[in-house]
Amino acid sequence: MPPWPPSRPDSAFVGERRLSAADVSLLAEWAARGAPLGDAAAVPDPPTWDDGWRLGEPDLVVSAEVPYTVPADTPEIFRNFVLPVPLDTARWIAAVELDPGSARVVHHATLAVDRSAASRRLDAEDGEPGFDGMGAAGGAEHPGGVFVGWTPGHTPAAAHESDESAMWRLSPGSDLVVRLHLRPIDEPVTITPRVALHFSDAPPQRVPIAVHLGAQWMDIPAGERAYAVEDSFRLPTDVDVLSVYPHAHYLADTVQAWADTPAGERVWLIEIPDWNFDWQDEYRFAVPVALPAGSTLRMRYTFDNSSENPQNPSDPPVRVTYGSRSVDEMADLIVQTLPRDRAGASTLAAAVDRKVAEITLGGYRLALESGGDDALLRYNMGIAESAAGRMAEAEAAFRTAIRMDPTMSGAFVNLGIVLHQQNRVDEAVGAYERAIALDAGSALAHHDLAVALDELGRDEEAETHARRAVAIDSTFAAAHKRLARLERGRRDLSRAAASYRRALASDPDDVEAHMELGSVLAQTGDGAAALASYRAANALVPDSPVPLLAMADLLAGYPNPAVRQPAEAVRLARRAVELTRRADPVALYSLANALALSGDLAGAIPIAAEASAVARQAGNAALARAVESSLARYRRGGV
Repeated sequence: MPPWPPSRPDSAFVGERRLSAADVSLLAEWAARGAPLGDAAAVPDPPTWDDGWRLGEPDLVVSAEVPYTVPADTPEIFRNFVLPVPLDTARWIAAVELDPGSARVVHHATLAVDRSAASRRLDAEDGEPGFDGMGAAGGAEHPGGVFVGWTPGHTPAAAHESDESAMWRLSPGSDLVVRLHLRPIDEPVTITPRVALHFSDAPPQRVPIAVHLGAQWMDIPAGERAYAVEDSFRLPTDVDVLSVYPHAHYLADTVQAWADTPAGERVWLIEIPDWNFDWQDEYRFAVPVALPAGSTLRMRYTFDNSSENPQNPSDPPVRVTYGSRSVDEMADLIVQTLPRDRAGASTLAAAVDRKVAEITLGGYRLALESGGDDALLRYNMGIAESAAGRMAEAEAAFRTAIRMDPTMSGAFVNLGIVLHQQNRVDEAVGAYERAIALDAGSALAHHDLAVALDELGRDEEAETHARRAVAIDSTFAAAHKRLARLERGRRDLSRAAASYRRALASDPDDVEAHMELGSVLAQTGDGAAALASYRAANALVPDSPVPLLAMADLLAGYPNPAVRQPAEAVRLARRAVELTRRADPVALYSLANALALSGDLAGAIPIAAEASAVARQAGNAALARAVESSLARYRRGGV
């Protein structure tokens, strides 16, 4: 029976491999009696092991197109493999099983999704299958709120055990990127990473968010037997904790994670008193752990860097710091949470981004203290300071990087972004222009300059740079969208629609682009296509009132009777009113208008009166006057 490392959760995990006290006692008694053989006739046949997928037959399997041979006697390798996904429509992924290709050579594996084709280009530029790098290479990102990985001892969640907490959306044109950390080995090994996908027909009602705790400032002296690492994170909203995933390397000794609630209660999430690198897993709670806003997630890991640690890869022990190699060390904890509501999810996501930036900054500061100062380190510190919301510190870091290396175009681009975020738009323009002078092929610099020039009202210049951005990178969705807005601003609606479609070809999950395309198509008289765009947005955010109201307004009074559906407009507007808890005057006004256009003036009048009152209470006098004008018409029998 495989070991079961956790010893103290307050809640049960799925698939626990524990022995009961009675079982342990029985085995001890049997051993004390010399482990005698029982009834030989009752001995079961030896188990057989199926080499197939552990979750059963998947809906789709994608593989690396060309095998990769891990060379012998080389240092550790970090390699990314791009797996194209043959999908015609977006699918919700309910469960994933990752086969890295060889448990003997793979240290660990993670899965990311790239919708930008950037990873595909890096793969094509490399002379061998895949491309080198660690972390966010290319344009790949982890599926939102879901950590998909493989480590020794990992058990994939069974498909029937998966629920909305594990689901994520995979769009057509996306690539899966399998990131492998490969160990040194004494003979060549050929691997072909594969990913098995299980689909769901229904979208999730809520989307999880992964909270990351950790410490990149680790600096473990040689011989230290009890080096402690602690971190914490305060939850800004009510959540259900779905799973915990602790990660460390060979020096880890004990792993603990818990939550302290505002009421003073301590809720244990996991404790592993004897960490074993070869038995890591994501531990999913059988019943989600409810934590109120204000609870603090905490972790405490200890590390044994002494010669008494039989797992220590160095003999004699040496100083060990944070890093990705197996001879380095890590102290990571990923807590998968499910926020209770949409507003709380947005707040939590922003707080998590800041937290991750703080963790990263800890490593950069340690490097700085250790004398590793250079332009790239300062640049990376600027990126992290910006993500943490400290714009003054980010600006200082980028300016230091530029002083150290005046040719670093990326530092000028990010300096411009920081200045732009502080509403210093003229200064941002100068930084972007300097970046372009150093690297005219920077699509990002051209795009960001276009955005700044657009804000300054310099539309023609903005459009020129937006066009340069998409000429450099035809998959740059944000640049296509900016170009579409500029074209729309000068009433070139057919060009704008084409640019929006190009943006959506690269990023089909951009709700805003679907909505803006729908608005443009409605203005051109193509109501059916506009409705399709609004429906695509609604499919992405089914609980958002914005696409519902756009569809309701279109269907309520569209001139083409083939498109107009007043009854459906009423249904959609009612749903939007429900979602906004009758607190949005726009949603109420839309419902009143839909009722009136469907012929139900008696129903429209009280809703319009309510919309007017809510608008005035919100201080929106202009909307209140518009509603009251319509209300007067309804009372006279007109629409």
